[in-house]
Amino acid sequence: MSGPEIKRRHHYLSRFFLEGFVPPGEPHLHVWDLEAQKGWRAAPEEAAHQRDLYRPTAAFPHPNFFEDAFAEVEGQLAPSLRRVIRRQKIDDPVDLSRILHLVALNAARPPGEMSDFESIVDVLARKAFVEEATPDMHERALGRMQAEGRATDLVGDFEAWKKSIAKGEVKLVLTHDARLTFGVLLRAEEILEILVRRRWTLLRAGPDGPTFFCSDRPVALLNNRNDVEGVEARFDHEALDVIMPLSRGLALVGGYENRAGPAQVGSGAVRFVNHVTRGGADRFLFGGPEVADGPVEVTQPDGWAFRRAVYPHLG
Repeated sequence: MSGPEIKRRHHYLSRFFLEGFVPPGEPHLHVWDLEAQKGWRAAPEEAAHQRDLYRPTAAFPHPNFFEDAFAEVEGQLAPSLRRVIRRQKIDDPVDLSRILHLVALNAARPPGEMSDFESIVDVLARKAFVEEATPDMHERALGRMQAEGRATDLVGDFEAWKKSIAKGEVKLVLTHDARLTFGVLLRAEEILEILVRRRWTLLRAGPDGPTFFCSDRPVALLNNRNDVEGVEARFDHEALDVIMPLSRGLALVGGYENRAGPAQVGSGAVRFVNHVTRGGADRFLFGGPEVADGPVEVTQPDGWAFRRAVYPHLG
């Protein structure tokens, strides 16, 4: 007997999540490619996927392991998201928990996030390696390079070798399976532990104004108060809000300050959220026809409209 069919089309954004950005009365999303500057329409199941993205290279586990695991989780999250979109509020702790699982998944699973994770690990690994490097390690490295027929002129000196590593001339390359395990599953788990410590509110787009859209990296970190320079993008940083559009009509915002409950916001605040979403995109935008309208122009009042909605005590 043959085994289960190997899945090749791997979605990095859930189809049920993308459904929330389909314009009313239309069967398709509008997709905009920021790199190619062109757009097209696609059903949610035809968008935000990449061939074999989560297929492990090792003999074990099964090629469908990660994709099946994501599908099982998504089956639990979808009813909660649809309920929140329908009710326009989160009044059930179970729904909030599942929505935060979705945020964590969307913050770790897209290809751009996986690539950034590898870059971060590379920087940290090189820094730690340089701090622990010894002349004996240098000699062994030179021996391997010479055995492989590689030039060693520029790294023959111990200090020059360390500088080469520190500058990134030698990089750490994770295996694909390591990216899946550490860059997606474990990172999503770590992000979720941080998300549950934040306070959350919903922003509702007005019925007659612009609506929210999402990108291929839909979770953003926003220095909303703009009072800290050079803030490192970390989910546990108290100066940063976490923001993710949930649908055309809703955006979720989480921070550490007290905030109001669900708030209807005007066009300025919606444009501000879309500005943040577009700025954080890797390549693709998903939503209504507005995704192809070009850069979202944001003025100072737009930012303040968003702040007043999330932090009413600012006035």
